[in-house]
Parts: sequence; C-alpha cells; structure tokens
Amino acid sequence: MALCPGCGYRASEPGVGLCERCHDMRLQANYADADHQRTQARRAWWRERQRAHRKYAHLRPAAILPRETDPLELAEKAVRLTEQVIAASAPPEKIQLETVAEIIRRLAWGPVK
Repeated sequence: MALCPGCGYRASEPGVGLCERCHDMRLQANYADADHQRTQARRAWWRERQRAHRKYAHLRPAAILPRETDPLELAEKAVRLTEQVIAASAPPEKIQLETVAEIIRRLAWGPVK
C-alpha cells in the first residue's frame, strides 16, 4: 500500500494519489481559491459601477436642457457668472474660481479630436 504524498501517513486511494482527508482538503482549497477570485472580480465590477453611478448622480443638473442648447453659450454664461464672483472675492478664492472657469471652458470645447 502506498503512502499519501500529502500527509505521508495514510494509504492513498487508487486513482487519486491522496488519502481521503488530503483529497477533501485539496478540493476545498481549490474551490475556496476559485470562489475568492470570482468574488473579487464581482466586487471590482460593483465598485466601478457604483463609482460611475455616483458621478452621474452628482453631476446631474436640476433641469435637463433641450437638445438645441449650445454648450458654448452655456459655458459663456457660467464663465461670466464665475468672473463676477471672482471680482467680489478675496485672493485665495480667486485662484480656485479661476480654475473653475478654466474647467468650464475646457468642458465647453470638449476633448481634442
């Protein structure tokens, strides 16, 4: 009778090469590893989905504009309002508001094509 290579004590079962206990432990370990990988993949997908959902929810306007609205006109209005606030603000806030105005300009122009 051959010894189990897993524990070295028990006789191995024919065809498996391990004793019943070591065979069961290896099956459990393999299943736990595969289950862990599936769980991690599912969690990563869910985190990404939630991140995108939170972004859309945070950026959703109070009222959706009609399709014919020109983004450049909307951005111009936002930049003008920001410039009015900049004129009435203290220096530290001015830097942040100028950054906001620049971001609005970039959004209006969109990415480089």
